[in-house]
Amino acid sequence: MKKLIAMVMLLILPVLPGGALAASSLPPAQVTEIILALQEDYPDSSPLNTEEYYAWQGGIYEGGYGGMAFLFIISDAAFGSLPARMVKPVDYDFLQPGDILRVNDNTHSVMIIDKLADHVTVVEVSADRRGISRVYWGRTLSKAAVEAGDYVLTRYPDGSSSPGAAPGDANADGTVDGRDLLRLARYVAGQDVEASAMGADVNGDGTVDGRDVLRLAKKLAELM
Repeated sequence: MKKLIAMVMLLILPVLPGGALAASSLPPAQVTEIILALQEDYPDSSPLNTEEYYAWQGGIYEGGYGGMAFLFIISDAAFGSLPARMVKPVDYDFLQPGDILRVNDNTHSVMIIDKLADHVTVVEVSADRRGISRVYWGRTLSKAAVEAGDYVLTRYPDGSSSPGAAPGDANADGTVDGRDLLRLARYVAGQDVEASAMGADVNGDGTVDGRDVLRLAKKLAELM
């Protein structure tokens, strides 16, 4: 796999675009960047003050304490004053970065950072063995666990997302692997191959270009 990634990078780097990204309403990639930037303020495993209340701008709930307050803070950083919607049952295909997922029989919440064909990466607040609430980045939930969730709080406008191939699944075969990376690189390079529109737009900015190849290569490298 590492050799494949290296070969694809040699193929695609000379043709990476240098222009501005296409304008898009609430691009998921931008939401992910905002979420991840907050790691500087809330490092992994850092303790959280659970006694402070935060008033959420999303509506539905006025605000919360502890883990919910933390997720509401991130949500407002990414979406500002956009209203939230409660969606149930949970549809894995419609999940996007920034969505808050309620799980474990309505007792715990996590926020989606990234989504692949079979799992999501999340940020959450959980108690450690001593009962101290801490922030945890990069934990994962399987697709089955997500679909068993209670509901989703999303601030993407209704109709802004649609089901289809998972980001990175360029050949739309239900998995994200090296074959998708090769397909995507060839597609971006202008070769005569087809690619799933949704699966090929790995970073969710509304265009398919070299940035998507680099993002997919990084995803696959992290899974090794």
